[in-house]
Amino acid sequence: IVLKNLAVRISASGGATSLATSGSSASWQEGFYDPLTGAYRIAVGPGTWYLTVFLREGTAYAPPPPQELVVTVEQGKTVSRDIVLKRAGSAIQGMVYKSDGSPFPGAFVAVDVPYGGGAQTGTAYPTSLGAETDASGSYKIPVPAGTYTVRVFAPPSAGGLPPEAVTVSIGASETKTANLRFRA
Repeated sequence: IVLKNLAVRISASGGATSLATSGSSASWQEGFYDPLTGAYRIAVGPGTWYLTVFLREGTAYAPPPPQELVVTVEQGKTVSRDIVLKRAGSAIQGMVYKSDGSPFPGAFVAVDVPYGGGAQTGTAYPTSLGAETDASGSYKIPVPAGTYTVRVFAPPSAGGLPPEAVTVSIGASETKTANLRFRA
């Protein structure tokens, strides 16, 4: 089944030199997604590319595991790769607080699956789901079963340092809570 009319953003990072061996910044390309057909296209050069899939808030689907988003392109070749989304039957929810303990409305909570192994580590997140906190500072993000890194973002003008990322493992049809507090 082809999923249509989703709010999807697809990009690729990498290139001629693998990120695992280069130690330097690599190329990044934004893709084109057609919501009427479900098709996407990214023009890249030769090399190993790490696709990123970002689905907008309220989507009942989640991107595939990171290892399914690594693509190697040879010089002069075209690669076709379907991206299979998973139905999100579980959820991560919680509250975001300012450093003084009051609720933090309007913060963006991202639930990510970090790359594993030697391909990319640290701050590279190939798949992401997210939601903005409501007026009471709460959020709820549908996810499939798995292990996720929960991070929070807010404009610098909001004050305080973002909370440390939290790792959450969740089973099928479960709801887990991850409360996050900005630091002074």
